[in-house]
Amino acid sequence: MPFITPTFEDIRSDILRDIKNLNTDADIGVDSDLYIRA
Repeated sequence: MPFITPTFEDIRSDILRDIKNLNTDADIGVDSDLYIRA
C-alpha cells in the first residue's frame, strides 16, 4: 500500500489544530504569527 503524502494545506491545518488544542487562546487566523510559521 503506497504512502499518500498530505497536501501543504492539510499539514498546515493539522499543525494549527494541534496548536489550538494545546492553547485555546491561541490566535490562528491567517494574519497571525502562528499561521505564518505553520
